[in-house]
Amino acid sequence: MSSHRKWTGVGAVLLAVGMIAGCTVNTGAEAGTGGERGDGQGFGANVELLPARQKVQDIMQGKRVAFVPMLYKGYQLTENWGTSLTRSLEASGAQVTIHDPNFDPDRMLAILNDIIARKQADVLVLQSSAQGLLDNVIERAAQAGIYTVVLNMMSTRLSDAFVGVDVYGAAQAITKRAVADCNARGTTKKLSIIDGMGNDPASLLWNAGIKDVAEHEGYEVQISHSQFDNSKAQAAAEAAMQQNGNDLCGFLVTFDLNAVSVGQSVKAAESRGQIQPAAIGVYTLDANSATCEELKRGTVTATAAYDVQGIGAAGAVAVQNLLINGAPAGSRHDVGYVSYHVVDGKTADETTIACYRSN
Repeated sequence: MSSHRKWTGVGAVLLAVGMIAGCTVNTGAEAGTGGERGDGQGFGANVELLPARQKVQDIMQGKRVAFVPMLYKGYQLTENWGTSLTRSLEASGAQVTIHDPNFDPDRMLAILNDIIARKQADVLVLQSSAQGLLDNVIERAAQAGIYTVVLNMMSTRLSDAFVGVDVYGAAQAITKRAVADCNARGTTKKLSIIDGMGNDPASLLWNAGIKDVAEHEGYEVQISHSQFDNSKAQAAAEAAMQQNGNDLCGFLVTFDLNAVSVGQSVKAAESRGQIQPAAIGVYTLDANSATCEELKRGTVTATAAYDVQGIGAAGAVAVQNLLINGAPAGSRHDVGYVSYHVVDGKTADETTIACYRSN
């Protein structure tokens, strides 16, 4: 493995960390004095190693961080983030609690409303499946003096910090792979998108990135929605194959879990002679350890793997920076993206950001 690949994920985290922290370190300090911010937190230009560590420990001690993703138990993506947040933040003295709404938006809002009303957290780390769902939560949290860090699914009201993958860029990259495969097979220029709700941040960015590449290359693009439900993703795939048969060149599925289900439907259609073997590719976003096995089996053709571990690590650093620098909640809004890389069954094991596990 080359040194470039080894550093891909680390570099992304450092870039995100630098983006989040770099503009605030010396705010309020007199030039050249190494003095602290006027609010008694943050660092000046000069520092001693052990006192710096101790200051972080003192500030973080007893701080309460609540992680509320859209789904937790049994979901490798958010379990990985929860592990990263817990290990990093508890090592610096904070307390981390994890709440599982189990993909129920109403339950998520009830949990968050209760935390804010009772001021049970200093920082909320959030993930949502619907655009705008967290807007009111972010605003009320700021009013209550609670910081918000959003992971991977940007809200229309920006939190204090956002860290995620550039879904639009990743969609462009995986579509270029799909187009190259289709052109090599000489098939009809027709692709099918199977997204989530259709109006959620991931689906909107995914669809836009695909269309910008595919339509430029003269491809027709169809869209159907899965609500991020495996059975609905399979039903959408079966309907598309029934309608298009071998004229369809590939599926572009917003996330890998749904893509595996779609790939299984494609294999079933091949086995009963509905479509020719290898006539339809399956392309997606993300690559946990289970997805990598499906890449090797050929159930999924290729994916834009992204630095899931980097999001968890950068999210933890964002939490620390917000608490250490001490700017009022809601007074700043930072955005950082981690790396992505297109992989298939032959290259997934060579890429450090692919094939991640829960812990």
